[in-house]
Amino acid sequence: MELWKLLGGIRDSRTGMAALEIAGIHTGFQRDDLRSWIGFHDGVSNLESGEREGVISIGDAEAGSDTWTVGGTYLVFLRLAVDLGQWHHLPRAQQELLVGRDKLTGAQLTDTDAEGRPVPAAGCPVAGTTEVTQPGNEDFIEPGTTDDPVLLAAHVRRANLSGGDAPELAGSLRMFRQGYEFFQPVAAAPGFRVGLNFISFQDHPDRVLRVLTQRGWLGGVNFGGQPGEDGPAGRLLTVRAGGIYLVPGVRDAAPYPGAEVLR
Repeated sequence: MELWKLLGGIRDSRTGMAALEIAGIHTGFQRDDLRSWIGFHDGVSNLESGEREGVISIGDAEAGSDTWTVGGTYLVFLRLAVDLGQWHHLPRAQQELLVGRDKLTGAQLTDTDAEGRPVPAAGCPVAGTTEVTQPGNEDFIEPGTTDDPVLLAAHVRRANLSGGDAPELAGSLRMFRQGYEFFQPVAAAPGFRVGLNFISFQDHPDRVLRVLTQRGWLGGVNFGGQPGEDGPAGRLLTVRAGGIYLVPGVRDAAPYPGAEVLR
């Protein structure tokens, strides 16, 4: 509503036209328990505040001849539907191996036992806490090193293989991301659709595209596990909408970002 009012306030006095208009709305919200629809803390690793500008901001190298984009960013949006019916048919242990975390505490998995069952990190959560998202458990957020092929195929590792590369380097494939759950009534059974609005900011969309397509990252799998046409969870995620957007930087005295090229 506030954005609509702002855009309406800068309409051209002669034509009555607005330079920008709202083209679509995707509802979303953040859950109070910090878990996703599948019941896990599977997205708690993100860029530290001091690392974000180097990853997000478009520099001279990324801008090339389009110097007006320097200081801006690229926004990637994916609306992902989640097949909860398929997911809840999986045993808890299989869910944990696909995600890479203990379902109850969120502790990273460090091993599998002789029977192939997941082994969470010892000492997590620390005394006085119950979940990895609580203060004192910061050392357990990032998954540690392992040579277990089952753990290496888990979602939390496939989605973050940055290694020792500095975040601002393109090869790190780091991005600043935020997710917003959604609940959408639909006519077909069971009468609703749930999922995630995935939003990320980076200096070039190649960071996201390579994560999604590169083998060893998420390329070849739908969510986690070993490559194949359909993983153990079937097609857990389905892309319902998506787009890549250039967000110009703010310029002094400009009525809105990008005004110098859109007017």
